[in-house]
Amino acid sequence: SRLLHSAGVRTALLLASTFAAGSTTSHAQRILVADPTGPNGVRSYDIHGTLINASLIPGSTFEGLALAGSTLYVANPQAGVSGGDNSNNGKVGKYVLNTAGGVTSSNALFLAFSFSYSPWGLAVTPTNIFVTTNTNVIKYNLSGTELSVMGVGATNPYGVAVAGEERWTHKI
Repeated sequence: SRLLHSAGVRTALLLASTFAAGSTTSHAQRILVADPTGPNGVRSYDIHGTLINASLIPGSTFEGLALAGSTLYVANPQAGVSGGDNSNNGKVGKYVLNTAGGVTSSNALFLAFSFSYSPWGLAVTPTNIFVTTNTNVIKYNLSGTELSVMGVGATNPYGVAVAGEERWTHKI
């Protein structure tokens, strides 16, 4: 089956790239795909579409992906966080990838959200991560401390991209 042959299924796609030693140019090494309706969570492919890891990060309902170096952030809007009435809280996981196609370390609950918010889209800069929720874009530092909440005038902003101090959202 072809890598992107998933008609009718919304997927998050990310090209993972690396810099060669002493080089200022980058080339993609892996393609990371999150399928929110599939049983395998995040899958990893080589740049030609050959499967490397069918369940790089196991789970389902994964939506947004963002990569900073070898650290992958994954939004899971329907993650079950046990306790009280908040069984459908969302979360953002933080995973360090290795060169063998696997995960070196993980923190599946890097950012936890209250019952009324679901994380969807992600963007990462060298110092911050931006997370879209049901109504806002929330800015955190890479240690997970909330820095600001930005109203963007959109209902359910699913995607976010950051360029300098600019940000754009896109509803899928």
